[in-house]
Amino acid sequence: MDAALVEIQMVVCNDKVNSLDLKMNMRLPLPPDSAVTRFSLEIDGDMVDATAVSKKAAAEIAYKEQEKGRDVAVAKTVSNTSVFETEIYPMPYQQERRVIVAFIAPLHQGGILHLPVLFGDMEVPVDFDGLAGTSSQSDSGLTCQLPLATETSNPTLLTATSFNRQHFYLSIPNPAALFPQPTVGAPVAQCKPPREFPEIMGDNYASPKPRKEAEVSSRTLSGTGVAGVAGHVAIVVDTSGGVSSQAVREATKALSALYGHCKVSLLSFNMELEQHTHGQSMDDALAALPELSSDGGTKFESILPVLHNPGFHRVVVLSDGGDLFGGKQFGRLLDQTPCVSPVDTVLLSSPTANTTLLKALAAMSGGSYYQSCGALLTAVSQDTGNTEERARRVARGDSPISFDILGVRRVEVVGTEDPQAAFMDDALRTAPDCRLLGLSGYEVSQSGNVVVTGTVGLDPPTHLRVTLAFGSLGTRSVEVDFNSSVGGLTKSQQQLVGLVHARRMLVETSKISIDPDYVQGEVESIGQGYNMVTSHTTLLHLRTADQFAENDIPCPVDHPAYSAYLDVMKQREAKKEQLAEAEQDTRAAKVRRVVQYATAVKSRLDHKAADRAGEVAERVRYLAGQCEAAMEVMKQNRHGHHPAAKNAEPELYNIYRKAAALQVVAFGCKEYLRRVAEEEEEKKRICLLYTSPSPRDS
Repeated sequence: MDAALVEIQMVVCNDKVNSLDLKMNMRLPLPPDSAVTRFSLEIDGDMVDATAVSKKAAAEIAYKEQEKGRDVAVAKTVSNTSVFETEIYPMPYQQERRVIVAFIAPLHQGGILHLPVLFGDMEVPVDFDGLAGTSSQSDSGLTCQLPLATETSNPTLLTATSFNRQHFYLSIPNPAALFPQPTVGAPVAQCKPPREFPEIMGDNYASPKPRKEAEVSSRTLSGTGVAGVAGHVAIVVDTSGGVSSQAVREATKALSALYGHCKVSLLSFNMELEQHTHGQSMDDALAALPELSSDGGTKFESILPVLHNPGFHRVVVLSDGGDLFGGKQFGRLLDQTPCVSPVDTVLLSSPTANTTLLKALAAMSGGSYYQSCGALLTAVSQDTGNTEERARRVARGDSPISFDILGVRRVEVVGTEDPQAAFMDDALRTAPDCRLLGLSGYEVSQSGNVVVTGTVGLDPPTHLRVTLAFGSLGTRSVEVDFNSSVGGLTKSQQQLVGLVHARRMLVETSKISIDPDYVQGEVESIGQGYNMVTSHTTLLHLRTADQFAENDIPCPVDHPAYSAYLDVMKQREAKKEQLAEAEQDTRAAKVRRVVQYATAVKSRLDHKAADRAGEVAERVRYLAGQCEAAMEVMKQNRHGHHPAAKNAEPELYNIYRKAAALQVVAFGCKEYLRRVAEEEEEKKRICLLYTSPSPRDS
């Protein structure tokens, strides 16, 4: 393996400040690309390891515990450096404490490991875990040379059990030897079928309508590639205020050499996407560049219509990677609907540059990332093909630049009893990811080894198959039997196998998604699962069982306070059950009181409402009789000469109005009684629900 697990044991002492309430900050420089995997403090003569938690939780817990005056320590790395930093509280006067810091670090060529720590005249003993290693001290630190394993021409598979998982580590030496040397006059690969070249800005860009012949530019495109097929390239330029026009002009020099014989569509974006040319020549696209103006912010979500348009063989994005929305929404949408064509990204330097977004966009789509315009020009100068050959490559769906890059194309697990169940098993994780059908961005050195790491699930495979790609030389597959794995690893070597996989998974996470929330969740899960310091996790050292219980941090099994922690958790659970039962009893008593009150109120309302309804009915009957009498008077004196008949007509109308109003009142009383009855039934049902015995009580 090209990594080492290093453990440093130190004794620290406060011999300067006579205080019982002193917090000590200690920093330790580590080799580049290192990751702290263990932080241990001495407690009552025993070395106790810290626990990995999220950075935010660790900061809050450490502050709270220091306010309470209880022992606490936090281990982390200084941002964007390989410097280890720890805070230990308290550090009493003239008391020594042993500290252990372990980390995983990459090995240099020849098995060299350099630790940039100055020890002065003090001789530091080095233990190589039974191996015949050597060490030497200098003004720059401690240099160790580890013995290298015997080189072999066959793939080597290591299996190890660590961190409650079954890990494997596969190394394929000299992968370039698997491919034949290219022959002169080899046949040219066939182009993909011609594509329709739809406009970008339509409402339905997922299935756009083909353009009419009259709409296509009449400019003749020379060198259209094999069988008259020209690659269609979309060049998307970031015109936000953070990008300078000078940087864009420098990038277009290389783009002109790359895509001079391709159909080109020029677009720009800041908060919105705008199209300038479509399916025309590179000269037309370059002529439209001076018209672009830099202004406003950046919203990467606006370029999704380009990334999802099937009319392009390739997309080139020139940007600083900055996004006003942090790339969250863009990442989520891109995860849901991936790019349909490879995307090359070119970083345009600016104060708001975000390389992570551009690297991930290129890796997820199968494109290439260029860290500057100069890097793009260098890549063009190293390519031996001309513009016509590059147009043919683009039309085939390949990169316009041909390096014959060696890389991993696919990883497969073979021999599981249920392949579909194994595929869905979260315990099966490989780096590179075996669930991706076509990998990109996994370039390897032609003289180095191809490395694949992973964990197996409940249904372990029998074989592991790795497919390699080497540019125009094609692909080759290597299959390894899990039964041929090398055994006899020591405990530290098994831990190293697991930690190497964890480090590779952290790199893998940035290639899977651009969504920062998803990346943070995955990094926290890996850091806590392997007890590592990462960009989102910290090692937190607690001493007592109460500290673990009160802060909802599971106590490790090997912690001295684990037995006390179990007792505390049992007491907390018992108290929680008592409180729950008391709360249930209180709630049931409240329901009973409410039911009793409702029953009494209903009884009184029923009595009064019934009396009221009887009075209304009696009044209606009385008025109805008056109406009949008035009608008789009108029948007898229909000509209206009788004085009583003249007065009866308006009185009759008044009587009818009063009768109608009283009938409405009577109807309302009946409706009220009906609602009261329904509410009573509902209260009885609720009462039975809360007062009935639970299955536990029965």
